[in-house]
Amino acid sequence: MADVDSNLVKLIAAQVMAALQGAGSSAPRADVHAPIGICTGDYSKFTELSGLKSAPPPSGTTAAAIADAAAGVVNTPAAAPANVTALKGVVTVAQLKTIRGPVRLAKGAILSPLAAEYIKDKNITILTDMDAAPVSVNSGPAASAVGGAIFTWIDGQCPSVAKLLDSLRPNVLASRGKNSPDELKNVVKELAALVRTRKVPGGLLFVNNAARAICYANRCASLRAIVATSDRAVADGIDQLGANVLVIEYPQHGFKSMAALVKPFIESTMTNTATIEKDLNELRNCG
Repeated sequence: MADVDSNLVKLIAAQVMAALQGAGSSAPRADVHAPIGICTGDYSKFTELSGLKSAPPPSGTTAAAIADAAAGVVNTPAAAPANVTALKGVVTVAQLKTIRGPVRLAKGAILSPLAAEYIKDKNITILTDMDAAPVSVNSGPAASAVGGAIFTWIDGQCPSVAKLLDSLRPNVLASRGKNSPDELKNVVKELAALVRTRKVPGGLLFVNNAARAICYANRCASLRAIVATSDRAVADGIDQLGANVLVIEYPQHGFKSMAALVKPFIESTMTNTATIEKDLNELRNCG
């Protein structure tokens, strides 16, 4: 870049200043005001706004609101949401206890059986994340007829199953049995005893192969087990059998898939009808 002639710059600047001073003698001058922060409502120094009087804006008024007021725009403030944090996934009692006031559920969120009972007992208002309108607790997941935590056991180890069970806590009761296929018989006996004595409403069994688990569970009078092959199969098992044991072959599923299968099960009442009970009693005598 070529060097700038300093003498030329000074000459140009002098000519510009002289031109401005000559124009200033005939042109009207306007007072220069310091930048405005919060408007005081005093427009006496602004001739174009003469006659306009306004009370000082309340504390906390934003610059945008002040500008709208000066332009004659009226804005109606929207009501603040009762609870800005929307709960997701399976909502537990522990989560509900941390919230004051109404509870907002995100789209797809479900209440665990104990959470539904807690909301009924405390008369808590539920808001949906779609329209923020109050909804009835009865329109959410149904609580188990006998209450209590859901019994759980896994044959082996699986991060997705661990994540799912963690989302259900504290409304799950882990089996005392080891995570080994050799423990299946004792686990089924443990679950049957807990259901028979109404200490748990039912159970979730996560296995590598469902055949033996289904056969063992359905030998117990207090258990009605189904395999979670699809959400439709789970729904049919609940409607037609009043299933209280859900067997999931976890190697065939990921977290989202298992969560979708478990959802309708934990929302059900896990109780059978008189007709189902009659049919099962007849079949027990088939030999």
